[in-house]
Amino acid sequence: MHPFKPQVQHIDFQRVSKDKKIHMKVPLHFVNAESSPGVKEQGGVVNHVLNELDIVCFPDDLPEFIEIDLGSLAVGHSLHVRDLALPKGVELTLHKAENPVVATVVVPALITEEEEAAPAVAPSEIPTTEQAAEPKEGEAPAEGAAAKGGDKTAAKGAEKPAAKGAEKPAAADKGEKKEKK
Repeated sequence: MHPFKPQVQHIDFQRVSKDKKIHMKVPLHFVNAESSPGVKEQGGVVNHVLNELDIVCFPDDLPEFIEIDLGSLAVGHSLHVRDLALPKGVELTLHKAENPVVATVVVPALITEEEEAAPAVAPSEIPTTEQAAEPKEGEAPAEGAAAKGGDKTAAKGAEKPAAKGAEKPAAADKGEKKEKK
């Protein structure tokens, strides 16, 4: 098919004869993963290494899929291709000593002590670009807050020299103005 148009670009036809074996890739369907001792009792996770198998068989014996039972798989154990029960008339296309892993059960990565000891910070406590941290008493506001005009009185107080009244912080001036209104 064409990458983005709904148009066929190329078709390969294959002649199939009933008396000649064909080479195909067949999908694997995994069952009973949740009830395996590695997942249910030991807290493991199933890792699917292969999703399809290369097989050779007669056209009449070609399965739609191969079902793999993971019900007896424990943590640290794996299921290999040669351990599978294949349907009648189906052969694997493997080299002499080749026996790849189909699925394994592994324990998920553990959380380190440093991650557990780190205190959780609420998202509202983390300053963002729109929400700058408020200045503490006696500190000048951040440059971004003065430039955006978020706190105009604090920006004016930061620009003025401390001749008017150094004992009153900028936040106190703002509070007094609100009380007068």
